[in-house]
Amino acid sequence: MFIALPPEIILQILSYLPVSSFSALSAVSHTWNNLFVDNETAIYREAALSHGFADQRTAHPDTTVLGERYSYRVLQPGMSWKSLCKTRIRVRNSWNGHAPSTIVPLPLKITNHVAPPDKVHHIKVDERRRLLMTTSQEGGLLVMDIDSGSVLFVLPPGYVHAYAHIEYSEGYMIFDRLDSSREVWRLQGVDPSPTAVDAASQPGQEQLEQFEVETHIARRLQSASTPDSPPLRGCFEPHALLIAPEDTRASRFAYPTLLSTSSERAYLWDVPTGRVVEVIEGVNVLPSGNLSSSQSASETEDNGPMEEYDEDDRSPWLSEHLGTMVYVDHSVDYIFLAGSYAVWVFAKSQLTDNAPSTSSRSTTHPGRLVLNLRSIRIRYGRWSYSPERSSGTQDEGSALLCYQVHVNTKEWPDDYRKLIDEFVAVHVSPCGSHFAALLSGCRLLIVTNFKQVKGNPRSRDHERSLYERTLDIQLGSPRTATSIYLAYEEGDGGEGRIGVVTSSAVFIIVVPPFEALTPSSEPPKIRIARVKSFMNPGCLSSISCLMLSDTGLFLNWDPKDDSSSDSGDTSKQQEWEEEFENSLRDIGRLDEDCVDHYSNGDMFVVPLIAAAEANVSMVYAVNFLPSET
Repeated sequence: MFIALPPEIILQILSYLPVSSFSALSAVSHTWNNLFVDNETAIYREAALSHGFADQRTAHPDTTVLGERYSYRVLQPGMSWKSLCKTRIRVRNSWNGHAPSTIVPLPLKITNHVAPPDKVHHIKVDERRRLLMTTSQEGGLLVMDIDSGSVLFVLPPGYVHAYAHIEYSEGYMIFDRLDSSREVWRLQGVDPSPTAVDAASQPGQEQLEQFEVETHIARRLQSASTPDSPPLRGCFEPHALLIAPEDTRASRFAYPTLLSTSSERAYLWDVPTGRVVEVIEGVNVLPSGNLSSSQSASETEDNGPMEEYDEDDRSPWLSEHLGTMVYVDHSVDYIFLAGSYAVWVFAKSQLTDNAPSTSSRSTTHPGRLVLNLRSIRIRYGRWSYSPERSSGTQDEGSALLCYQVHVNTKEWPDDYRKLIDEFVAVHVSPCGSHFAALLSGCRLLIVTNFKQVKGNPRSRDHERSLYERTLDIQLGSPRTATSIYLAYEEGDGGEGRIGVVTSSAVFIIVVPPFEALTPSSEPPKIRIARVKSFMNPGCLSSISCLMLSDTGLFLNWDPKDDSSSDSGDTSKQQEWEEEFENSLRDIGRLDEDCVDHYSNGDMFVVPLIAAAEANVSMVYAVNFLPSET
């Protein structure tokens, strides 16, 4: 009998079973029930390790360690392994649309007589510290308690400009100035780097003076009696002022590195020290003869002449230029640049701890391009996905409408006609092995294991290799909607969660851990859902920020949209629902009703112009771990 096996073998076998099956197993017999009662801690601990909920074998879950990856809503003092497993299963099921989730406005209430932000532009959330940060369309920056709504720290509109972009990671907050420099503020209580901030990046006098003013205000807001009180919660202090030698726009901060780009260069800053550690030049024009990391010059010689793009390319500017820089991201080893014509991936140099303090010859180098994804293909990947029309179902209590997914497989096509689109965003996966890119025509591309893409980035071999590793996901017709925003977050057990906003819906795409894909691989199984209540085209077009966390999706939304409430205009909601479902019927169509045509046979996507912007914009969240009542 199975039950007669040594306990350690039984525990190992049970760890691979779904946690949801444990209740049924324990009810099989008294023997099975006794096994679970006597070994509950060990059984659920091994299950947590096997399913990726934890990575340390301890007597009880280490909430301090787990707090680095999970929301405070997940962790309770003294929680058991069984409780952790059940909570993580709830979160996973909720993201998949099979457990309750709720839509809530944030902050939930205001407790210290400061008006909530009603012109929100950008959002950052630190669930571990329970902080919500926003910038405004009218200027200013607020830091609030995510639960109580108490305003903890303020920088006024006269100090932070309108539509300021905010970055945040590990207690460091960065926002841009109109002169293209960037202020760095550090959360009080976060230990600064042991290395002093570089002399060229010391906080400016304006920062220091503003800090004195805002500290007094923060004390009043938090009712702190004396200057000797412990560090004020949610209060930031000046850390650095980063000044680039030229105008930079797009930026991305993942601690400890800030990436900011000009039209021709990418700057990498070590934020704790305020040092420029690397400058990559020539990021806007395809380097001539540049080789990827996966193909050396000798390999090119051995394989014969490189098959480059046609000399008579009908759109040569698309072959050689990145186009307008619209979005950037970076991982430990690579930077990802999304231009209107392409997504390019450059390798970072191998840096040392004694990098010079400012930009110099030793930190500046030509970019080494390792991947070139152009926005001109009719089909981008071997596997094409789309939500099936009228297949959406909604579980009781869930905010999500889940769709059946249609999958189509096609080998490398011989048709070299072009369907010209434009990229609007790119994000690397949290694990650093994959990336997602969003095209304007409601099309999401996921490039899996991109480091394995072969061939020179200028070659057809490179395109073929890229095609074999790309998931091509169409989320609607460009004739009825346009892409707005993209976010990428990590789930449990290597899963990925991708958020996409178009002018017709807010989507959540859950992707599996991507193994090495081969020509014989089965199509990876993905899940596609949309947030049912977010359907107003005017409000969707006004979204300027989307953020995913462990247990939440956050965006800015017009609170006057009541079309989905009990007292709202249900006829409008029904009309938008029908328009969206009809758009799924047009997926894949290349006729004149869906794309425009050149006389030479090439086509181009002209997405629907977004609807007028909403007048009010507040923070809304989808809570994937609502309280059980």
